[in-house]
Amino acid sequence: AGQRETEDMVERMGVERAQGAVEAADVVLFVLDATEGVTEEDRRIAASLVNVGADRLQIALNKCDLADAVGIERGIEQAKESIPARICLPVSAQTRFGLDRLESALIEPAHSEPGFAGTEGIGFETVVVSSARHRDALESARNNLREAERTTALR
Repeated sequence: AGQRETEDMVERMGVERAQGAVEAADVVLFVLDATEGVTEEDRRIAASLVNVGADRLQIALNKCDLADAVGIERGIEQAKESIPARICLPVSAQTRFGLDRLESALIEPAHSEPGFAGTEGIGFETVVVSSARHRDALESARNNLREAERTTALR
């Protein structure tokens, strides 16, 4: 489900969940396509994010590996003019260009929160998982890691 209007009841419920998640989020990442620039749909979605506030909104200009330097610069300028955000970073999910910087930018606001103690000591018990499928996958991964540790300890 995305940020769009729909007549389909199931999809509408998904859109409402997505909007609720955006409102509750500490940081909202708005991903734009560098090969297209800021589209009318992007502007419509940006308008729906007006209550998020620029301090919580970050933009990733994706597919920079497919755009030339002029297109990337134009995309960043369009994004900054159209969408009030804390930061706009060029990235490529395909080549992983800029993802380290994006990760740091996404984590940085949490560091300024009162009481932030870092990520050390975060364990399985402190994670909130809202999907049974995700919980099962995490438990399976944990069990596989434990088995791998056990196996390597035997060698």
